Amino acid sequence: MNTIFFDTGSYFIHKKRRGSASQFRIYNNRRECIGYIMQGKAISEKNKKMNVFSEVFEIRNANGVLKVSLSRYRFIFCPEIVIKDAEGKKVGSIIQQFSFFKHSFKILNSSCEVIAIIYRNRKDLCFTISGVAQNEFGEIKQRGDSIRSWNKFDVLMDEVYIKVEDKIAILSSALAINVVL
Repeated sequence: MNTIFFDTGSYFIHKKRRGSASQFRIYNNRRECIGYIMQGKAISEKNKKMNVFSEVFEIRNANGVLKVSLSRYRFIFCPEIVIKDAEGKKVGSIIQQFSFFKHSFKILNSSCEVIAIIYRNRKDLCFTISGVAQNEFGEIKQRGDSIRSWNKFDVLMDEVYIKVEDKIAILSSALAINVVL
């Protein structure tokens, strides 16, 4: 599995509108475009008869090679987003926690164990990424504070020594959380 895309500690994501479609570009800390996020729809094999669509978000590198795909069914209360690697193997999932006061997401690995939690900080409207032991190791914050910067945000991650699949699940969740919302 090629993990060079996930070796960067800070990412910058910029949403650009082109006609009716949105395009999300991913940059590294040297301001080089290293990838993008595409949004699409797919029909699940087991739900073909009912024509149930699912949303698919693909994270691709700058050469267009698929790195990770995130998908969820188009039901109103479907809290799970499945994360798959380039070979289609399930790497993890995101479970949205519904609460009136606290907006949070649990990141699960392929064994359905919680490996991280992304929660919204209400003071400065950014997301904080913490481990199971409540140690914070990353954040997702909006770049700037003006109205013109609503489509730009940074993903900052400390180096955490975990398995490669867990790191891919956490980083892909962090990269796509503002896109999926």
